[in-house]
Amino acid sequence: MSEERLERLETLIGGLTNTIDFLVTEFIRPATQQAFANYERLERLEAALDTLTAQTLVNSEQIASNIESIARLETKVDNLADTVADQSNQIKMVLDDQSNQIQILIQEGRADRQAQREALASIMNNANRINILEQRAS
Repeated sequence: MSEERLERLETLIGGLTNTIDFLVTEFIRPATQQAFANYERLERLEAALDTLTAQTLVNSEQIASNIESIARLETKVDNLADTVADQSNQIKMVLDDQSNQIQILIQEGRADRQAQREALASIMNNANRINILEQRAS
């Protein structure tokens, strides 16, 4: 091999080495670093996704439990509403009955007072007659 050819090969190899160094420095190393950063981020995302999935399962179970509790409470509220309505109707009936009884007592009281007034008027008439008769007799 000639000296000239050897120098050209060395020059070519030097150029290739510089090109490889440039590629490693500018592209391969940054791409590799980015790939490692992406891999680490993916691991964090997978861990977060696993946590989120577990939390979603817990939340789903809690929601199902809450739905059952709400259904039970709705039934209790319906029963209480029925009870209140029944009691309200009973109270209304009692009050209506008492109101009727009070009205009857008022009417009876008025009739008694009227009868007493009439009796008193009759007694006073009799007393006046007796006075008149006594005055005539004396």
